[in-house]
Amino acid sequence: MKFLILGLILIKNIFVILLNLKEKSYIKKNSKNLPEVFKDVLDEKKLELSNSYNIEKLNFSTISLIFSKTLLIIFLFSPLFGIFSNYFESLNTHYLIKSLLFFTSLIILSTIFNLPLDFYFHFKIEKRYGFLKYNFKGWMKDKFKELFLNLILTLISILVLIGIVGNVFYFSLIKVIVVSLIFIILLIIFIYIFPTLLIPFMYKTEKMKNDELFLKIKEIIERSGYRFEGVYVIKESEKSTHSNAMFTGIGNKKRVILYDNLLNNFSEDEILGVVGHEIGHGKLKHIQKLLLFNIVSVTLFVLSSFLILSNSYIYNIFNIPTNSFTGIFLISILISEIILYFFNPLLNSMSRRFEYEADSFSKNIIGNGLPLIKALKKFASSELSNINVDPFYEFFYYSHPTLTKRISELILKDQHVS
Repeated sequence: MKFLILGLILIKNIFVILLNLKEKSYIKKNSKNLPEVFKDVLDEKKLELSNSYNIEKLNFSTISLIFSKTLLIIFLFSPLFGIFSNYFESLNTHYLIKSLLFFTSLIILSTIFNLPLDFYFHFKIEKRYGFLKYNFKGWMKDKFKELFLNLILTLISILVLIGIVGNVFYFSLIKVIVVSLIFIILLIIFIYIFPTLLIPFMYKTEKMKNDELFLKIKEIIERSGYRFEGVYVIKESEKSTHSNAMFTGIGNKKRVILYDNLLNNFSEDEILGVVGHEIGHGKLKHIQKLLLFNIVSVTLFVLSSFLILSNSYIYNIFNIPTNSFTGIFLISILISEIILYFFNPLLNSMSRRFEYEADSFSKNIIGNGLPLIKALKKFASSELSNINVDPFYEFFYYSHPTLTKRISELILKDQHVS
């Protein structure tokens, strides 16, 4: 059974590597293919730079995968896992404290092992292509913030699970329902409330000045049926040249969050087109629909975890005590590594459909699709987006349709575009 689990992990990750190689081959094969919709903003030199950037990211992704999964396999399928878990089991303290110490140690070790890879990505790849703005100190500060958030979220989840289940895992429909409900509540808090707290923690933000653009954004939000809370600007230019926009808030009270790079490099009409798209996600209830999918996923995860952990076999093959809290780690690895990964295409297909719908909403609320079309073209140029994507790779990984498809769809729907 142990070798079957190892085999499944290897097969899944070989599949990932093959997908990366397939995408890399597709980019090279279409390296000279410049879609008609981009010929006014991209030239041969820019296309070559975009191809180089995306191939380098694929190479990095493959190397990172091999490195991280090799470490995981060595840890799980050698005596290391038993030694590590038994050390925490042997501590003379409460079961809950042991659990928290075990998971805290795992998260910190994982962060340390991933630091060199993350450093290389930012200070070699991102810097080489002109995206990186901040220094080593700023990067490390962000890493500590990410570690803190990771610890908080993971430890809250463990507290909830161990607090309800205790140190005996046996299948109980009541426990499955209670644990699922609590995790669903935590998920809702994370989606709707946490961003309001998270963004100021991770970024420098300020309120947007009450200028003409501010008033136009306010007008669009109110015309969409929301109460306007304000526009906030993230100082992303201190870290990178990347641009983004978000639409958040609880209930009917909404705020828009814009990267300052978007304000600095995009025209007023283009920004309104992007904001209209983000409002569309809220108005068309895309977050709620994705939440339903995640609720089903959480429930299935909890159900399968209880079914597996209530059987002593999983503990025996990894040489850990029955009902050990380390079993939670094993299950989370096995389910995320093997099962949940293959749910991605379904979730991404829903997300891609929602992107088309939000694009249409932006077109309708603005009056025409040209502002968003121009913004998407500018994104393609400034972000070095991959405009020639392998169809199967897109199906499996892309939560957004390719920019080529989105622009083409908007042009088809917009009679004002000449």
